[in-house]
Amino acid sequence: PAYVFPLTYEQIHSHCSKAEVFPYLLKVKGRHAGFVELYKVTDEQYRICRVFISNAYRGQGLSKSMLMLLIDKARLDFSATKLSLGVFEQNTVARKCYESLGFEVV
Repeated sequence: PAYVFPLTYEQIHSHCSKAEVFPYLLKVKGRHAGFVELYKVTDEQYRICRVFISNAYRGQGLSKSMLMLLIDKARLDFSATKLSLGVFEQNTVARKCYESLGFEVV
């Protein structure tokens, strides 16, 4: 999506209100710790987007836990048979996490 920075509530709300966008917040002890989005490509294919963990919660394995929950939800609630995501090549920490969940570089 084309955003204008700094981001505004209106931009985020507009994006997250789209029918094909399913946003999720991760809370730890009542505090916002992360965000992830599931994007519907087709009835069977979904893309995992915008994986964020707050700086205060990094290094605790929360990305992997959050993604495991999202993958289960995509399969069980949305009948997703194909999941994909994108990651920058230099983001080795994220790549290692995604590969540990079964994602492959293509």
